Amino acid sequence: MSWTRYDAARMTQVPDEIPAPLLARPIDLSHAVARAITESKRFPESELTRPEAVRDVAMLLVLTLGYMTALLSTGLPMMLVEWLPEVGPLLPAFINGVISMGAVALLLRHRRQTIGTIGLSRWRWQWLGVGILAVPACYAGGAVSNVLYTLATSRSFVEFVREREGFLTGISDIPLWLIGVLSIFVGMYEEILFRGFLLTRLRALSRGVVMPVVLSSAIFGSLHFSQGVIGMCQTAVVGLVLAMVAVRTRSLWPCMIAHALIDSISLVMAGLLSEDIQKFLHEVASQPAG
Repeated sequence: MSWTRYDAARMTQVPDEIPAPLLARPIDLSHAVARAITESKRFPESELTRPEAVRDVAMLLVLTLGYMTALLSTGLPMMLVEWLPEVGPLLPAFINGVISMGAVALLLRHRRQTIGTIGLSRWRWQWLGVGILAVPACYAGGAVSNVLYTLATSRSFVEFVREREGFLTGISDIPLWLIGVLSIFVGMYEEILFRGFLLTRLRALSRGVVMPVVLSSAIFGSLHFSQGVIGMCQTAVVGLVLAMVAVRTRSLWPCMIAHALIDSISLVMAGLLSEDIQKFLHEVASQPAG
């Protein structure tokens, strides 16, 4: 049997009898192509256009600043402290986390993106080791930022302690049984918000990673204004270290582990040494500045 014949109109040879597999319905490659394109981009890269990224960043900042403004204007934190003295100071953080993660989930669904696009890829046990190793790096970065701040502002150690007294006293009052829950929750939602969602959007606006890493860290630090200028600088440097870890590992898991450990260690030490901290701060703050 001859498999080809001459088509005078097209001046080509065509199959005389088309094999059965070729008679099947054409394969739709759209999903395969879309998947290949998505997989070619790995966190923190994104398929978003610049206008989409700008809108997402604007919505995130409006939501965060709006929530903080509402808290300050309504006096809700003070009311929560009066109603629930033990857990009241922590409730605004939990509310903020729920609202933030809900907003991120809605925006990801609107953009038809999965959680893998913000760094929540499949878990690997190696992320645990990377997260633990990132903890001393974050503490070292925070210590360097404190030294540079005091040198740049020509402040004495006494003035430095006085500025940190209110914050250190506040975190020492957190019940030990709440520290684990608080640290895990805050570490999770802040990393999703800043190193996951915000970093990918800023990455879509830049050709490199330096600007997204620096800018996301600066925003992260500035939104911790309740800790004072020193606290904002220290938080920004910690965010810088975590952002570099996220870019290097292309995963959010090590950052979440490191963040939770840093908060846990700081809060536990503040709780266990609260009396000693109060005494030390009182003695140092009572000394004349200079």
